[in-house]
Amino acid sequence: MIELAASWLLVLLISGTLLAWPMLRAFASHPTSLRRWHWLGGLSLGLLSLIIVLTGLTWSQHAGERIKALRDATNQAPPRAPSGLKSAGTQTLTWQQALEVTRKAHADLGLPAMPILLTPPNDARGVWRANAVDRSRPNSQSSWVIDASSGSVLFQSDWAQQTVFSKATAIGIPFHRGEFGLWNQLLLAIFGIGLLASIATGWAMMAQRVKKGAASGNNMRRWVAACLPRALPIRFGCIPFWVWPLVALMLLGMPVLCWSVVP
Repeated sequence: MIELAASWLLVLLISGTLLAWPMLRAFASHPTSLRRWHWLGGLSLGLLSLIIVLTGLTWSQHAGERIKALRDATNQAPPRAPSGLKSAGTQTLTWQQALEVTRKAHADLGLPAMPILLTPPNDARGVWRANAVDRSRPNSQSSWVIDASSGSVLFQSDWAQQTVFSKATAIGIPFHRGEFGLWNQLLLAIFGIGLLASIATGWAMMAQRVKKGAASGNNMRRWVAACLPRALPIRFGCIPFWVWPLVALMLLGMPVLCWSVVP
């Protein structure tokens, strides 16, 4: 349900921007217009909303799988240790020694001290795997593969080795989760309040249209039917050509959105 809501929020962001942008000057002469406040609020928070939606979809179940496939197809996957790495001899390093080796290697890169996650060898010729992890400092994270017999470093990965996509997700996902501190959490609160205000003003505008239609004697049954997705009139000639590839791309990239539209 969260992925469905996020997918449709992205649709509303794009369609709302396309509708509002050309009309800003017209709304300047109506400072108290409910529609003006609805659109100005949406445009003001548009970039923040877009970042939060896209970073959330990145690690969602269905859209996340499509994004991961695109990442792998464009060689933007994060660097990973080669499979089959083995220690030169049988295991001799204790976890304390492996921790010290990792801390020293991490410090040698000029990186600040961070919590270290250690994974022990899975057999006699296995290797120690270590990750320096702190989501609030993504550019200081690193990962290591250490020979369990000699303590030598077999593989190293830090911020400099990350791809553009992996750097973006390393920053975007903690931002989405509010892990960068108070300023990050305040921005998320502003987004949440703005989204609630957008929903409230949207419903209020619909109520005004219903009231206006009833006062003018319009057929309300026809008006309500026109608001339903199956009966929504689409005038193909009024929609710019470039919109259709964007629609196709969104339906392909967000399966949950596609499932909710196609039926």
